[in-house]
Amino acid sequence: TIMSMIMTLFIVFQLKISKYLYPSNPEPKSMTTLKQLNP
Repeated sequence: TIMSMIMTLFIVFQLKISKYLYPSNPEPKSMTTLKQLNP
């Protein structure tokens, strides 16, 4: 459960960063990270 919470927090953090860095061009970086973490 702790690992899943950490992974969720990391994904949310990356989503916020990607939205902050690319507000006009949201790239599916979170999806790529999810696929890399859970192949």
